[in-house]
Amino acid sequence: MAILRNPAAMPRLERLSQEDRAELCARFNLKEAIESGGIHVTRAGTHFVCAIRDERTPSCHVYPPDVGQLKGRGWTYHDFGDGAGGDALGYFVDVKGMPFHEAVRYMAEQTGFWPASWNGTRGNEPLHHPAKVTFKPTPKTPSMAVLDQVSGVAAFLDVITRVERNALNAAQDYLRSRGCNELLIRGAAVMLPADVSEIEATIIKEGLAKPFIEMGLGYATGGFRIAQHRGSPVCLLICHSPKGLPALTVGRQLDPKEGGKYLNQANAPDGAPSLTRVPFNLPALYQAAGCLNLENAPLPCLWSGRNWKPLPRFIRKVVICEGPITALGAANLGIPAIAMLARPSAGHSHKALLQDHLPALRELNEVLVVPDNDVDADKNQTGRAAADELSSWLLSRRVNASTVLLPELGAPNDCKDFADWAVNSNL
Repeated sequence: MAILRNPAAMPRLERLSQEDRAELCARFNLKEAIESGGIHVTRAGTHFVCAIRDERTPSCHVYPPDVGQLKGRGWTYHDFGDGAGGDALGYFVDVKGMPFHEAVRYMAEQTGFWPASWNGTRGNEPLHHPAKVTFKPTPKTPSMAVLDQVSGVAAFLDVITRVERNALNAAQDYLRSRGCNELLIRGAAVMLPADVSEIEATIIKEGLAKPFIEMGLGYATGGFRIAQHRGSPVCLLICHSPKGLPALTVGRQLDPKEGGKYLNQANAPDGAPSLTRVPFNLPALYQAAGCLNLENAPLPCLWSGRNWKPLPRFIRKVVICEGPITALGAANLGIPAIAMLARPSAGHSHKALLQDHLPALRELNEVLVVPDNDVDADKNQTGRAAADELSSWLLSRRVNASTVLLPELGAPNDCKDFADWAVNSNL
């Protein structure tokens, strides 16, 4: 990993070393904290047992320092009912729903130990006591089968590419202009023109309107209207299943007029099947983990990264970033990356996206959560804190994850994201 060339030029961000985190969690008695929240805790040999969810038989084990599989990380817990677990800091972030910086500050104030590596706030404003924080709802498990979703998205893309013959070339030209990798752009996107009336008419004529509406690909207004269209050209970026089949579309407006730059497919009406969790460039994760098994199906927009190779220092590693074009920019730099389709402040939805892919993530040597390097200091701070929360969640799921800033990977200090870096690089 490249050394940060000019630390003084970086904005002040909240940092906590793994050593200080372990010390903080060792000094903080998690068992007493859980009890203070009204949860009954009983001893079971060298550890304790309690119920942190609504369940008949308590299945959460709480371990003192130097006890359990995570010994050496201070007080830890493992809920055998849902597989969740981690250290005391992770408990407040993942179970109690506290922002990462508030959890660190709360634990520091309770123990009197302020980690030397922590440069986050010690503000005087009152903290929201974690005993009073309500539990986060468990994300609803998607109900649509992957093959059903792939079949529908493939049919949708087939209509677009048949009616709009320049859809693939126009999308590739746009991605090239954004510094995206040539080996990946062939199957990465199609371009919707400003006028999609012929495409919509073809969908109606071929009897595809109803299933497309159920998938969130369109609306019933006027017979059928493509969901991700606002009257300007839209680059439909394709999210692929682990086997490289198109499973989700993410619209990127070239001339945003309303609704923001990105228009996700996940807007199906109430009662429609939920969408399977598919981060952008997902096959790159399975490729890095050594378990990629691509399908050779005759479908439009198959994932085309079979011959792409990472830089030697990024073998068996993956970056988690924000947007699709950012992930493609990372690939242009030799860095395997998946995108969460939203800002890192949407950390809870990120966890839902990654839940199904934890086995592959655990096969990696390292997972790097990289927030955008925003010019706005407040956005930078929020992005970093949310990235830390996602890293903490992954660590609690036995994934070797950490938050890393762009300059720490060798990017110029003024680069906003990997796409910006790729456009301005000589690679």
